[in-house]
Amino acid sequence: FTPLVLLVILSGVIPFSKATAQTLIAPYFLSGDSYTMGVLELSEAGEVGENMVWDYSTFLTVNSYNAQILSSSPSSFEDDYPYANWMLEAWGGQYYYNYGPDVFEYFGGVEGGASYPYNDSEIYFPYPFEYGETWTDNYEVSLNISGAEIQRSGVVTSVFDGYGTLELPGGVHLDDVSRISISREITDSSMTSETTLLIDYKMFYSGTMVVPIVSHTQLQIIEELDTAI
Repeated sequence: FTPLVLLVILSGVIPFSKATAQTLIAPYFLSGDSYTMGVLELSEAGEVGENMVWDYSTFLTVNSYNAQILSSSPSSFEDDYPYANWMLEAWGGQYYYNYGPDVFEYFGGVEGGASYPYNDSEIYFPYPFEYGETWTDNYEVSLNISGAEIQRSGVVTSVFDGYGTLELPGGVHLDDVSRISISREITDSSMTSETTLLIDYKMFYSGTMVVPIVSHTQLQIIEELDTAI
């Protein structure tokens, strides 16, 4: 199969705050901040390294989605996520996070009215995160998905592998941009099957914005008789 990379650009009303690209620090935002995810054409991710120039100025949006960040309390499922401090509403679901100040952490989410809380959180990377640093977190959780008991195990590996400037459509120029690579391997096992998800992200952060300005995502779903990308 041929790997494809999906480019997503994130923009909105979340405020910028100055931070040097060599150090990624916890984001600054307010409950109710929202943004638009513009899905762009397929593209390779910008290269790793120091003092890079990443140019996305010619890309055109082919689709878009809206998202909003709210406090996790009050929310309909807040009791399932006692250690989360924020909830992301996007794609028709609600996803619970800790956005800092110490770590960027995921606790699970709600899809189709069903809640899937993690009893062992998935930590993406720490704050502050310095250029050249790496991070690894292993986790195991038990989930009930559509009435079936699923044992989920996973490992997330992150590396701060680049910094520089970013050129965006409309003549937007950003300095002090950080490039973070995250690889997630997730295995769901049940009595009848096993599915593995391999997810690779290349994310470009600016200042203390809570979401990346640009994110490339490659997803592979590996089942017993099939592999999809």
